[in-house]
Amino acid sequence: QVPSDIITRAIEKAKGVGGEDYTEIIYEGFGPGASTLIIKTLTDNVNRTVGEVRAAFNKVHKSLGVTNSVSYNYDYLGIISFKSLKEEEIFEAIIANGIEPVDFEFNDKEITISVNPTDHDKTKDVIESIISDVEYDFDEIGMFPKEEIELNNEDLEVFTKLYNMLESIE
Repeated sequence: QVPSDIITRAIEKAKGVGGEDYTEIIYEGFGPGASTLIIKTLTDNVNRTVGEVRAAFNKVHKSLGVTNSVSYNYDYLGIISFKSLKEEEIFEAIIANGIEPVDFEFNDKEITISVNPTDHDKTKDVIESIISDVEYDFDEIGMFPKEEIELNNEDLEVFTKLYNMLESIE
């Protein structure tokens, strides 16, 4: 008494026809202290994933937020960091190539450049044209907080527990 289309789908799924359909979902949440989290997931079952993410927050008595409840505190950037003493030459070359860095820092022989994600690869090309064997200490595109906070011992322990639970979700 099972409809034939359900039987057909089950047989096709068992054969591997059609493959898995994965969806990227971003969740936002409030952690201990004044901490916030943006959780980027890739899932084949949205209902299962939201349940697992919500359960992790509930176990530490924290809450999952709604869309844009946390993300306004973050910037979507490409950040590149490497050791070099050629800060002026690199800065001038970046500007000459039409790239407007969001931030350019030089501290203790290390240059850190924050750029719009669309300029990330172009910025690396400019750097590599000046320093051919450059080794990047940090090279990532993602959501970065506008302000960082420091958590005390108890809040840090709860944050670490929440982070580890979220990280263990398949």
